[in-house]
Amino acid sequence: IVHYDGAPEDSAPKDVPWKDFLEECIDLKHETLQPLCEENLPKATKKMELTIAFHNDSSGVVRAFLNESSYVPDIKFPTLSRIFAGKANNLPRDRNAYIFDTPGEVVDITFITKDNYHGYF
Repeated sequence: IVHYDGAPEDSAPKDVPWKDFLEECIDLKHETLQPLCEENLPKATKKMELTIAFHNDSSGVVRAFLNESSYVPDIKFPTLSRIFAGKANNLPRDRNAYIFDTPGEVVDITFITKDNYHGYF
């Protein structure tokens, strides 16, 4: 709860709408976007598909799932620490870690969304 200096202790917060408030979100016209410098992309040496979905977990909380696995953090031995310790091949499935460490490797990543989710990545 935010309480501003000088406001009465028992006062309720006041809502002040934006002056340029729009009823609906207006997106950029994607056809007008252009790269600053044109760059020819190399051919992919590997392809990877990531399926993104949202499900209720056992507690009823909606969570994001990547390839049907939800991220579970390891506070005692974080993923990045495991990788730097040379244990990248022993990561649990719920780390959702994909490691590409070959110099010059080009990975083509495809995101597939499920459940009629229209979010942006």
